[in-house]
Amino acid sequence: MSPAEYKIQFIDSWEPTPLIQIEGIWFKREDFNPTGSIKSRGLTWQIYYLFKDNVKTAVISSSGNAAIAASYYAKQTGIKIISFVPISIPIDKLNRLKENCDDVIITEKVSDKAVEYAKEHNLPLIRQSLDPHAREGFKFLALEINNQLISENIIFNDCSIIFPVSSGTTVSGFFQGIKENSIPVPQIHIAQTEAVNLIANRFDQQFTPMARSLVKGIVATKKDNTYYEDVVKLVNETNGWGWIVTDDQIGKANDWLLNHKVRSSLEGALALAALWKAQSHNFKLKKNLLVVLT
Repeated sequence: MSPAEYKIQFIDSWEPTPLIQIEGIWFKREDFNPTGSIKSRGLTWQIYYLFKDNVKTAVISSSGNAAIAASYYAKQTGIKIISFVPISIPIDKLNRLKENCDDVIITEKVSDKAVEYAKEHNLPLIRQSLDPHAREGFKFLALEINNQLISENIIFNDCSIIFPVSSGTTVSGFFQGIKENSIPVPQIHIAQTEAVNLIANRFDQQFTPMARSLVKGIVATKKDNTYYEDVVKLVNETNGWGWIVTDDQIGKANDWLLNHKVRSSLEGALALAALWKAQSHNFKLKKNLLVVLT
């Protein structure tokens, strides 16, 4: 396979994920992506550019989803991925990762160890929060949702959209897609946990800091490794908010999703719980409510 063939198969032929409605709430089902998460969108492009540059081996640090996506797409190109993941990685994610990645290193200091290894062996480090190519895939998320809403006779700026956020790469790329395609701007909300809330705590002060959370995929804790300022600005400009949600609220949202036959992830439940928190605080939301599941 050549880079051009890869692009045709994995980028140009991208299948939109479903947009469904349950009890008046729209859900963007990013769990229907090829690798089961929204990370597929950015990693298809990142691997494409590594392939074009004739890279043979690359390193990634991940809580699980990004490494799964990177390894899946890299396998199509022959690129070897060395994945650094935390001890806390869920067993189902670990097993799925090992389907396409033979080099999985489980460690406590995931990011530090990956950076150290990449420098020592002079290898590229795959990191969505530091790679502008990652945002390419998320730009198309905006266009995709807008087209789906149009088919439902809904204008995007009549929507409040809630994202589960770690580094903010998805939100930054999504908004870039809105600008480039002249799409009506929705009200943007972000959801984070009591354990990791670097961005959301600029807005939400009603929480008790915790050492850890049920949600393992929200991990970004350093401003220099995130789109921190971008996301804060976008949330403010669209009159949205950042919400910090408890494990108990996340658990209830996950139970609700399961009762409605939606099996996505706790990150998705986090976004739904954030919507509920906004409603309980009588926040001025738009007419249409849209939660991004991953």
